[in-house]
This record gives sequence, C-alpha cells and structure tokens, in this order.
Amino acid sequence: MTNLTAPIRILLLLLAMPFATGLHATEQPPKPPIRIGLTPVFLDDQATFINEWRDYLQRHLAQPVTFVQRGTYREIVDLLHEG
Repeated sequence: MTNLTAPIRILLLLLAMPFATGLHATEQPPKPPIRIGLTPVFLDDQATFINEWRDYLQRHLAQPVTFVQRGTYREIVDLLHEG
C-alpha cells in the first residue's frame, strides 16, 4: 500500500468490506400477505378487534396479514381448496 494515513486506510477497508463479504445491499421482494379466512361468526361490529388482531399478527410475524371474510363455512373451505 502507498503512504496513506491510518484513517484513510481504515475508511478504505470499511468501504470495501461489503463487497468482500458479499453483504452489498439487495432489495428483498415484499413478502406476500398471510390470508386468514373468517366465517360469519366474526360480525362487522367486531372490526376493532379484527384490526387489533391483524396489527398484532403483522408485528409478530413481520409479514402482512389479510383477513378474508365470507358468508359461509363452505365458501372458506372452497377458498382453501383453490389455494
């Protein structure tokens, strides 16, 4: 190495580290939401509870959560079969 001062050598090493270790920033694709089916048992007036539950799950799972509400159990089962 040439006659560089110590702070400049340290700076160059720090700048080169991500490339040497393969840690360069790459953008991760967004995670798909976790979809949870709700049956008619959950009434529309329970929206506050549902919203708080969704927020809790999103924080703890670090992933978006979407609730899908249908009118019958059969419709929820059909959605599961469809994927």
